[in-house]
Amino acid sequence: MRNLEISFVFNQIADLLEIQGANPFRVRAYRRAALNIEGLADNIETLSLQGTLRNVPGIGEDLANKIDEYLRTGKIAFHEDLKKEVPPGLARLVEIPSVGPKTAKEIYDRFRIETIEDLEALCKTDKLLGVPGFKKALIFIGSARATIFSEERCPSRSSFANISRVSPTVSLMGAVFDG
Repeated sequence: MRNLEISFVFNQIADLLEIQGANPFRVRAYRRAALNIEGLADNIETLSLQGTLRNVPGIGEDLANKIDEYLRTGKIAFHEDLKKEVPPGLARLVEIPSVGPKTAKEIYDRFRIETIEDLEALCKTDKLLGVPGFKKALIFIGSARATIFSEERCPSRSSFANISRVSPTVSLMGAVFDG
């Protein structure tokens, strides 16, 4: 099933639009469509073949056409264009779980982070603490994924244990967590 692929692309489109300061209703439309597609019991390809994509809540003609384009070509031109308009370092920051588009833009604008290595180096300093919402910052790097937590959004110690069990290669960088 390609539902998760299309849901991922729609969420990424929403993130990129939000970074650009697009109309919040447009951003929300992509997020809602992504959520509804992800929760579908039916295969999105089947719905496309049956011509019933527009029966999915949040899918109008425009999004149905984008879904059909993805199913035909494996990509959506609008998505590809958005990725070219947003700096690659900024787009990579948004892919980190728990870092939303606004926080990513703030970090990118302040520090011009281009790579995970740049972010890792930044987390070893106190500079990230100057970003609104971050009193203490943690970064987990492992399996080519990173997660940043602010003190207010930081999981409990048991969550750290769960992360370690799932991915034993996870290492902790940045400020020490005072649990």
